[in-house]
Amino acid sequence: MYFYQIYGLKVSSNFEIPEAMSIPTAEVVDVVIEEGTVPHEELVAAKAGKLCRLDTEIAWFYLEQMGMFYVEKGRHIIVWKESDVLTDLSRNSYVTGTTFGLLLFQRGLVPIHSGAMVKNKKAVIVVGDSGAGKSTLCNHLQEEGFSFLSDDVSVVEKHGEHFVVQPAFPQQKLCKDAVLRKGYPLEDLIYIDEYRDKYAIRLQDGFEKEACPIAFLLELIVTDEKDLRIEEVTGLQKIGMLRHNIYRKEAWKEMGMSKEAQSTMMEIVNTVPMFRVFRPREGIHLQAITSWIQNRM
Repeated sequence: MYFYQIYGLKVSSNFEIPEAMSIPTAEVVDVVIEEGTVPHEELVAAKAGKLCRLDTEIAWFYLEQMGMFYVEKGRHIIVWKESDVLTDLSRNSYVTGTTFGLLLFQRGLVPIHSGAMVKNKKAVIVVGDSGAGKSTLCNHLQEEGFSFLSDDVSVVEKHGEHFVVQPAFPQQKLCKDAVLRKGYPLEDLIYIDEYRDKYAIRLQDGFEKEACPIAFLLELIVTDEKDLRIEEVTGLQKIGMLRHNIYRKEAWKEMGMSKEAQSTMMEIVNTVPMFRVFRPREGIHLQAITSWIQNRM
């Protein structure tokens, strides 16, 4: 049996998840992950053409010839492997991505599609649509001395008087041009995404292992403007901004938002500062954005 800490949860698994932060053991386990058999009626539904089920008790998705990823009550994940088309790398990628996202929804947590970087024990959450430059900015912040907290999903919880971001996985995803720009040999990296040409880097250093209070949330938006512009988001716009950047928000809408998640989101809106960076299409302006962030940390 393997034990991990993922998004602040103690996890046991009957297969190895090298992407996750390993812990020696856990007397109390929050989540059990196993490769095994899913309930027969759910498999029958999948074989009849149903691609997924999304609710707060049971959620799953089926990938033909690969298998089913089944989540129950936010506490149990079962991977049913249909054939060797589902490799260990693919299995772990689906478990740590979409499958764990469904589990977080069932637990009433708020997962934000974002990267999170840490300076002075405070976290900045970086969101933005695909192509906005959030991964590039997070990479640059890392080069400027920030620690890495999460790459694709930031789980936000309230601890005492503060909202914190929980540590995700000590693994960073980079697109091919960022990998080449940094000078990493492609053959030494893990190729994880044939659709978007992404590579994974397992971090030995620079990963923040403790939950950190949120300093602010920053959304990147690409515009046709000539100059960089940064504005604070206020009022109802904060709700729209947060909802837009929920991880796997289509599944979240289908499952329905729990009372715990509703309460958490409204408190985030009321207490966490939010800003928008309007970035000119020509030029990423990394240093200017980084300087602005550093001045607020």
